[in-house]
Amino acid sequence: MRCPLEAKISLVEGLADSLFEDNSSIDDIVQRFGRVSPAPKLGVGDFPHLRRDAAIITDYLVASAAQNTPGCNVLLHGEPGLGKTEFARAVAQAAGLTLYEVPTTTRAGVPLKASMRLRAFKACQRLLAGRESVAVLFDDCDDALAATPMIAVESGDDDGTGSAGSKAWINELLESNTVPCVWVANDLGWVDSAHLRRFDYPLFFRSVPPVVRRRIAEAHMGGLDLPHAVFERVVANEHNTPAAIAKAARVAGRTDAKAVAVENVLRQTSLLLGGQPAGGRRNGIVPFDLSLLNANRDLVALRDGLIARPSASLCFYGPPGTGKTAFARHLAESMGREVMVRRASSILGSYVGETERSIAAMFMEAAEMDAVLVLDEADSFLGDRRGAHQQWEVTQVNELLTQMEAFEGVFIATTNLKSNLDPASMRRFALKLRFDPLAPGQRERLFDATLAALGGEGEAARFADALRQLDALTPGDFEAVAQRLHLLGEPVDGERLYRELVDEVSEKGGTTRPVGFTARL
Repeated sequence: MRCPLEAKISLVEGLADSLFEDNSSIDDIVQRFGRVSPAPKLGVGDFPHLRRDAAIITDYLVASAAQNTPGCNVLLHGEPGLGKTEFARAVAQAAGLTLYEVPTTTRAGVPLKASMRLRAFKACQRLLAGRESVAVLFDDCDDALAATPMIAVESGDDDGTGSAGSKAWINELLESNTVPCVWVANDLGWVDSAHLRRFDYPLFFRSVPPVVRRRIAEAHMGGLDLPHAVFERVVANEHNTPAAIAKAARVAGRTDAKAVAVENVLRQTSLLLGGQPAGGRRNGIVPFDLSLLNANRDLVALRDGLIARPSASLCFYGPPGTGKTAFARHLAESMGREVMVRRASSILGSYVGETERSIAAMFMEAAEMDAVLVLDEADSFLGDRRGAHQQWEVTQVNELLTQMEAFEGVFIATTNLKSNLDPASMRRFALKLRFDPLAPGQRERLFDATLAALGGEGEAARFADALRQLDALTPGDFEAVAQRLHLLGEPVDGERLYRELVDEVSEKGGTTRPVGFTARL
């Protein structure tokens, strides 16, 4: 005899026992099938890259909860550890809803099978029906949504009648729930598209931008008193997920060597998951200072304009080491976004059409990540089409220009060879920004800053006349020299730093007019 769906609730583990126990309220029974979610450590404001999504989801949950609208389902999906569960809790808090989580284990700690979790969800829905200001969280729902009658029968969870785990049953579940639900998944590869189409608002999670990593790190590591350099390395590494940061903080909080513990846990976690070792991009020895870039436009005004209106195509050009890429990274960090740097050499393909596909994929990835896209060596793509000898040379330029026009974010092309760029291509950039070697006053300030970073004391005034002769000196030269002197580990004074700078400029063919020591004593 076929068993009706309503009867399946009687099979939920623990329900029968709870009915015979002394329960002071319906909440005591609900707690068996939907435990109250812990308060989030972060608020929706700590997810600025998802602010539009958070506002829409919050409003939708509030309205659906008030009206008992059936079939209100939000899906948060993406790689593990990106803060999906924390975001769900933060949104529920912003909506003023009490969030009940579908359990993963029984009260005795026994893991619940996928079909049993679905039945617990059904029970939770029935018990909460009609109540105001409540919502349900179904975390790690991948296995449950991917269940099929065959899996259920083989595991002994189903009697073959098409109950929990069947496609139609899950579809009905997603259409009839009167209590709003936020579903969280890591891998939807095995989930039937018929289920996926029933989610009202699917939101895909990618790696979090630096500003969010900073807030997460502050929330979890604020009491560890970490050295500034260690904390900044945690924030700078895009492979440090919110979950990994929380785990590193938990371990470090129970050890004496907190800084070492944080970096070791993050490094080993990244290696375990096949990512990049913790630490990210190598930190410079000389601190970044926007006022030490010599550009033909007001960089502060440009930065503030992009924060307010984050959509533009820009061209940064000038000699190597003048700070083009460093400024692009600064813009991205100021905007609270990741920076995605791609070099032409990594995009150029060997086969016809391969490069064009790589260009399109690059822009698509940047759009999905809401990242600032930086194309280094852009002259390799945007060369003058009038000198093209092959059709594919023209199609590559056309593809890049087409993608630039359609891209709604911030795109920055950098080049050392502006004269080689296609004139028609240059007209597509809203702003062409020229970066020059350091001005005399900037050389003196950066001289003292570099010396201080290496443990010396300011002596720029003694070398003012000598530094004026180094016309081709760039921020990159100071960083290269600082890295070299740091590697040697020898004491550094003003004279040693100046000599190294002279050698650095000479090696690249720059002007070093008087070669002798000309410090003003």
